[in-house]
Parts: sequence; structure tokens; C-alpha cells
Amino acid sequence: MSLSVPIEYTDARQMHADYAARRKRFFPSLALVNRETVGLPVRVEPPKLEPKSSSHDVVDIPNFLALRPKATEWLGMTSRATFRPSESTTILRLVYEHTGISQREIKSDRRTRDVVRPRMIACWLMRRCTTLSLPVIGRKLGGRDHTTVLHAVRVIDALRTEGGDIRELTDMLRRKVEEALALGRDEDDQP
Repeated sequence: MSLSVPIEYTDARQMHADYAARRKRFFPSLALVNRETVGLPVRVEPPKLEPKSSSHDVVDIPNFLALRPKATEWLGMTSRATFRPSESTTILRLVYEHTGISQREIKSDRRTRDVVRPRMIACWLMRRCTTLSLPVIGRKLGGRDHTTVLHAVRVIDALRTEGGDIRELTDMLRRKVEEALALGRDEDDQP
């Protein structure tokens, strides 16, 4: 059996289609799994036997290493937004940098004051600076209920009206969050 010149793909779709065809040919029993998950009756068909190949048949083997130079080209076609951290991650990072409480601690079940206050500030920032809903914010902060997030936002609003350090802290963090989010959006506009 001799090998021929490796297959050169022009795009990812062609490579995936070729891979799917080869997979279907070599593993026909895997096609039955899809029918079971959809709820269709399963037909068991005997595999088609092809005549044995002679030693002079040419077999095309795909050259996946030839796709490496095209990888950067394909990455350039994707949106930069897919590689940008989410808004909630940016907010949690800024709260962590300022308070010293890690994201893991903010998402934990701890209820000590040194953890609860930064968690409430993160809730308030996510509510005020993003379009995330209360349930989504709760999930981002360790699977909390939407009423917990609403309570945190109301507590921070009440503390802000009293003035003092919490107002300065939240205003400063809000400016930093808005700058970070605006910076991330500006990078998408550039070529």
C-alpha cells in the first residue's frame, strides 16, 4: 500500500466534511447514536464490505500540519469579542484588585463582613454597569438567588445615600469598570 501526496484543505469546512465522511465510513455504528438521542427507531444495518484493496491502491492521508499557517488566518476572521473577557469577569477582577478578596471568595458561601461587602459591591456594579439580569448576576456570583442580588443592590444604594467611604469607593470602581468595558469595546472597532 503506497501513500500519496497529502490532502491540502482550503478551509475548515472542507476539512470537517472530509473528516465526517471518513469517520462515517470507518465507524458506521456511531451513526446509530444520533437516531437514539432523537427518538427515532434504530435500524441495524450490516456494514458494507468493500473488496480488499490491492497493494497498489493510493490512500489519501490528510495533512493536518499543513493547516497551521491557515490557523492565524482563520483566527483573524473570528470576532475579537470571543476572546475578550466577559463584563462580569472584568468587574470581579476590579473588585478583587481593590479589596483583595479573590473571585473564589466572592463566589463562596462565606458570610463574613469582609467578604459580603465586596460581593454586594460587585452585585451593584454588575447591575449598574451592565445589562445583565438579576438571575444572571446571581449565577455569576456563586449561584445566588435574584432576590439576594436585589437586596445587595438596595443595601449599596442606601449606603451611598448616607455618603462616606462607600460612595467614593463605588464611584471610583464604577469609573474604572466603565473605562475597562469601553476599552474592550474599542478594540473590536479597530481592524
